[in-house]
Amino acid sequence: MYFVYELIHRRVHTNELKHSYTKFMRAHHFYDHYVESSVNHGVTVAFWDRVSGTFVKANLDDVYSLEKKWRVI
Repeated sequence: MYFVYELIHRRVHTNELKHSYTKFMRAHHFYDHYVESSVNHGVTVAFWDRVSGTFVKANLDDVYSLEKKWRVI
């Protein structure tokens, strides 16, 4: 199961995403990596971040401008 999680995690970082939900999840997750590491831990769903109080609405422009500096591919 961990392998599937890591596969999704890598795709979120490296693939061009076309659907609105996957774009939302990329911004949500990248906020954790590039803006504030104590929030938005979810890679595939934001549900548990909401439950645990670690959800922050990500500003797409801020996240994507930072992400471009770190993009793997």
